[in-house]
Amino acid sequence: MSGTFTGTALLVRTHLRCGWRALTAWVAGAAALVVATGVGIAALYPTLADRETYAATAGASPAAAAFNGRGYDLTTLGGITAYEVGFMGLLGLPIVALHLAIRFSRREEDAGRTELVTAGRVGRLAPVAAAGLTLVLTWAAFVVACAVGLTAAGLPAGGSGRYAAGLGLYAACCGAVGLVVAEVSREARTAYGLGLALTLLAFLLRAIVDGRHLEEDLAGPTGWLAQLRPFGDWAGWPLLAYAGSALAAWVLAALVAHRRDLGGGLVPTRPGPAYGVARLGTSTGLAWRVLRPAFLGWALGMGAWSLALGGLSGEMTDIVRANPAMLAAFGVARPEDLLTAMTLLLGAIGAASFGVSAMMRLAREEAAGRLALVLSTRTSRTRLWAGWLFVAALLAATILVVAAGALGLAMAWSTGRWAHLSTGLRAGLALVVPVLVVLAATAVVQGVAPSYTGIGWILVGWVTVVGVLAETLRLPQWARGLSPLYRAGNVPIDDPNGIALVAMGALAVVLVALGLSRFRTRDLAAG
Repeated sequence: MSGTFTGTALLVRTHLRCGWRALTAWVAGAAALVVATGVGIAALYPTLADRETYAATAGASPAAAAFNGRGYDLTTLGGITAYEVGFMGLLGLPIVALHLAIRFSRREEDAGRTELVTAGRVGRLAPVAAAGLTLVLTWAAFVVACAVGLTAAGLPAGGSGRYAAGLGLYAACCGAVGLVVAEVSREARTAYGLGLALTLLAFLLRAIVDGRHLEEDLAGPTGWLAQLRPFGDWAGWPLLAYAGSALAAWVLAALVAHRRDLGGGLVPTRPGPAYGVARLGTSTGLAWRVLRPAFLGWALGMGAWSLALGGLSGEMTDIVRANPAMLAAFGVARPEDLLTAMTLLLGAIGAASFGVSAMMRLAREEAAGRLALVLSTRTSRTRLWAGWLFVAALLAATILVVAAGALGLAMAWSTGRWAHLSTGLRAGLALVVPVLVVLAATAVVQGVAPSYTGIGWILVGWVTVVGVLAETLRLPQWARGLSPLYRAGNVPIDDPNGIALVAMGALAVVLVALGLSRFRTRDLAAG
């Protein structure tokens, strides 16, 4: 059995040496976000009266519970910090963990490096074991950074340590599931799609349970973190549950890796049809064929999210009417507007994420040499690049409209007021321009330097931080203004900023023109 894991330590050192920059950035960024939230909470709610008001308003909102999870001990700084980190922690950390798990496993195999390594004195299970240990070390560093930072920010040391351990074990558990997904899938792209689908499904299930205040046990692993209650009468079983689940998933990944062929997977890649329709022979047809699976996944996911949150509108209205101070605390005239704004924020983030992934797919097609094959025909660079961008923009806008329409329908069904449908659609359409700006910014990077197309994810991340934590982090106006969604206005609570929308539309056109002009003249990455 020992020979099966021969070389594990060497591979761990290799992962750390080759990926230390990315690992440091992820750990430092995630820990800094958690600590900054704690610092901001201490400044925003310094007195017990402030925290009691928070617990009676934000802590009692079904929409906030759907986003952040259930809140406990909200009269303490630590409890509010854990509640405010909720959305970013419950959804952001699993995505980061999934990315790292696939990077150190399936992506290494896709690149052919695993085959080269296992040709030497390296055991069959050493790669998956090394990937798991690398994740453990990464999240252990995150736990230490969070615990030290939160304690330095003035939170109780014991609660800070327990909360940091909960976040780290939750991320490690998600990373272990990512290893299973990587072993089951045949290529990294499939693993990312499957893993993201599982992550969003788990988050949606928890949002429904917490938003409707159902039994906590129904929330699944995503709801265990709140039940830790690190800053109050804490329970240790969530830590043990996450650790046990991570170990079980790691063992399952090893079993799959031991039985499958190198380069294979349990989910085979289906071959396409032998013949295609004529419209797929165009540049836009190619883009549609390639982007269709991702589009359908994002559209279904955002639609399901909007339907689930829209169904809470009736309950939220009743709760707010019984607590008028909640409206004043949120600064809104109608509780439905708050729910619409919060739900469409995630819808816009999802649409922007699809846009970035679409341009990254174009960059991968170029790096693989397939773009050169297309351009060796009568297809011009302008038609290919512009056609791809047109389809990506159309599909991204469609995802946002689907989310807005589903939200409006669910709210109309829940409250009996069909005016919510038009309100949701108008709010969604106002956010299309900011989404297209994110797409255009990513497109210009792809046109100039395709290997750096992933920079678009930084903009998506900042849009998320501003949308979720701007007030908590006390971000200055210039920093908030870097988010296109913030520039558009907090619709439908506020009217859309027409001048900003026109300016962003013009900016998107300029960025697209710059990207296209550079793509037409530069060398291809391959082919």
